[in-house]
Amino acid sequence: MDKIYRYTPDGLVIHKVTSISKQAKIVCQLGGEYYIEIPFYVGENKPFTAGCYIVYNGWNFFLKKDAFPEPVSGSDSLKYTLKFYAPQHYMEQCLMKWLVGGNKELTFKLTTTLDEFAKLLVENMSDFHSFVETGFRWVYNPSLRNDTREVSFDGISCWDAMKRIAEAFEVEYWISDINIHNGVNELQINFGKLYGGNDWEEIREGEVVTRFPASKRGEDNNYGTRFYIYGSAKNIPDDYYENVTGGVTNHISEKRLHLPDGKAYINILNGEEVEVLPEGRIIERSIILEDIFP
Repeated sequence: MDKIYRYTPDGLVIHKVTSISKQAKIVCQLGGEYYIEIPFYVGENKPFTAGCYIVYNGWNFFLKKDAFPEPVSGSDSLKYTLKFYAPQHYMEQCLMKWLVGGNKELTFKLTTTLDEFAKLLVENMSDFHSFVETGFRWVYNPSLRNDTREVSFDGISCWDAMKRIAEAFEVEYWISDINIHNGVNELQINFGKLYGGNDWEEIREGEVVTRFPASKRGEDNNYGTRFYIYGSAKNIPDDYYENVTGGVTNHISEKRLHLPDGKAYINILNGEEVEVLPEGRIIERSIILEDIFP
């Protein structure tokens, strides 16, 4: 892990790291965070933007947000502490949507089986990653359960949707990273009962675990670059847009006022609206404006 792949105005470049601190750590928690934290020192400010990544065990671990250095007292050096997240954390950046029909709805109820919910999660993540060659694909492990439950979604991320589905079916959830299956890496979504104790939870700092990572101040969980914006559900006529239902699932969407001219979302980067987001910079968020209606 001595190379960091950085996105710059000149394209993707490699940054060599020669002074990694012994405080570097790997954190992997069942149903929680999985990341690699790397502190290191540089002589000048470097642009480490969201989407920069390192390669670990054949997987790209990525930065969620732009990173900024801290000055080192009594020195001209700058210290970076970069937290690179495993690719399953892309689920935090993708909103759970109903993908059938012309509109990708964010607010809907669905009554179906656990496997159909898992399939919808995979479809959302596959759609989210369709804009780049990612080197991996999303799959799910069939549970073979036939019972159905109702789950409501209201503009939440796929990560939170996975938790909500697991709660509805009273099961656990986890992600398996499978190296090179059928020629490509796979991220597998699992629902069920997990056995095997603490093998799924690992925290390392050097060779000895000494402390849990402290949360950073000022982190904004609402930070995003792609915003799905909806108005109120008030005064929406029945023929405002087609609402697709039926099929193998029982699905009900909530009709809300959409952006004009068929626009699905707005991209914002560095405070400016842009037509196209760079690779690795898509972080989806939803905005509901209840006071705007026909």
